Amino acid sequence: MPTYEHQCDACEIIFERMRPMSEYNKPYNCPECGKSCPVIPSVANHAFVFQESQLRGTAPPNTGTSHDFNFDTAIGRDAEKNWKLIGERQQYKNRVLRNNPGATGHDLSRTRDGDYRVMKPEERKQSESGRAIGDKLPVNRPPKK
Repeated sequence: MPTYEHQCDACEIIFERMRPMSEYNKPYNCPECGKSCPVIPSVANHAFVFQESQLRGTAPPNTGTSHDFNFDTAIGRDAEKNWKLIGERQQYKNRVLRNNPGATGHDLSRTRDGDYRVMKPEERKQSESGRAIGDKLPVNRPPKK
């Protein structure tokens, strides 16, 4: 049974009670004044749930592995999927550059729908001036070599 923290609004004491999960939303009476006390959400009452780790829904893994292994596997799968997307996006950017001779990666601009387009010369100039202004702003970063 999980332990839930409660705080009384009347006398402001905080206390813990072990209660079934089915009673989570039910108030508990204060041991001091008897008034109803809501549950205080606390870090201890929450578990890390990574969607990819729930291979069998909310049931624990049946392979004898620990939850840590399950999380590590899920995070690894997620990282692999993200690297694949990054590679696909880079290939697409290279295709856009091949179809626009003379353009470089600095000439590309990302559109709202995630596509890429080549900026016009005046847009590129404006973009470069914005970068120059940003470079002059005080930021805690290592000095350029």
